[in-house]
Amino acid sequence: MAPHPGWFARHRDLLAASVSGLVGALALGTSTYNVYLQRQQVRAQVWPRLNLDTDWTDDVVTLQVQNRGVGPAQVKRVRVWVDGQPQVDWVAAIGALLKLRRFTMPAINEVENEVMSPGQQIAPIKLSGAQAIELLRQRRRLGFEACYCSSLDDCWELRVPDLAQTSTTVAVKDCAPDARPFRSLEETRFDQALSTKTANGEDAGAPARTSP
Repeated sequence: MAPHPGWFARHRDLLAASVSGLVGALALGTSTYNVYLQRQQVRAQVWPRLNLDTDWTDDVVTLQVQNRGVGPAQVKRVRVWVDGQPQVDWVAAIGALLKLRRFTMPAINEVENEVMSPGQQIAPIKLSGAQAIELLRQRRRLGFEACYCSSLDDCWELRVPDLAQTSTTVAVKDCAPDARPFRSLEETRFDQALSTKTANGEDAGAPARTSP
């Protein structure tokens, strides 16, 4: 049954308020969706993507971290494992991997706490000679992980279970620091490395590896 014509007159204000509310809700929904789309576009414009490569040229092996994304990557945490055991720095890691107490200090570059621009590469370690070949032989025992965030604080983990496996990248809530964070070269070990230099500046080898 159709409503009586007088019903519309009596409820005109209610109908106007209802229509106004519906229009407002649609406008709010449209605005919210537009904001969401804009944020997604901004995210795409600042999206970082780290990758770990192993470069082998003659008897030189270089681990290379590269930002292949389109935005800067704030590296907030690095983890390195040998045989599943966390290492405190690269000297400890290489010593455990090669099972040596003394060895020629590899070239070491800090990745943790760095802000990597798009296309930037950092080589965490570079070894040459017999040490480099042995690292390749033992590559399945060495794991690497880097947690990084975009300028919008979206975060990811680059996970490399071992150097023989393909790396994966997963989104994470944040990059909470470890109780004992990994450092490319601890200060005490850095001082020890300097003490191994001979008077004429030649490298006398890395210090004896100590337990973490």
